[in-house]
Amino acid sequence: MTRALLLTGLLLALGSPSSAHAHCHPGHGDGPMGPPPTLQGSQVDGRFHLLDVKGGDWVTQDTYDGQWRLVFFGFTSCHVVCPTGLALMDGIVDELAADGVDIVPIFITVDPARDTPEKMAKYLAHFDERIVGLGGPAADVEAAMRSFRIEAPKMEVRSETEYQLDHPALMMLMDPSGKYVKHIPSAGDAKEQAQALREAMAAHSP
Repeated sequence: MTRALLLTGLLLALGSPSSAHAHCHPGHGDGPMGPPPTLQGSQVDGRFHLLDVKGGDWVTQDTYDGQWRLVFFGFTSCHVVCPTGLALMDGIVDELAADGVDIVPIFITVDPARDTPEKMAKYLAHFDERIVGLGGPAADVEAAMRSFRIEAPKMEVRSETEYQLDHPALMMLMDPSGKYVKHIPSAGDAKEQAQALREAMAAHSP
């Protein structure tokens, strides 16, 4: 079964955009809800100490020294933005790999209360195996979010366990030393987004 079919099946299983829990993002992406945030390299520290939900190891930003990274914050109960973004991430990695550019795709949860390592690993099995999933205790996740200047307030709250999160619909390009370089929307054409990253990498001076 192709990844496109897997994504379609996952979207159907999670529910259509018209469902009560479809608006997992809104406010921080391109479009009528507003533009992406303006970020400066000095503002994004990019530090973390989190659990690799697939490998079971604790990792930090230093774990990926020497490697470009594409970091996407989201959560497994997100119905539209995150599945779309993870599929796009897969396409971007393929596009860059065709040019011999290696980049580590990283998905970090913003919902540690519900996103257990087991749940995240099962969720990410629907996507490319190269995508690294990071989570852990709330304090560690919140520290990582602050370091990347990410906010994800609750919305559509029905109960303590039923809610959505308004997280940024973007991916951050981090250089091989872990410094912020650029962010791109977590939706769009993989070829175009990959080209934007290529240009950013070429222009970047460590």
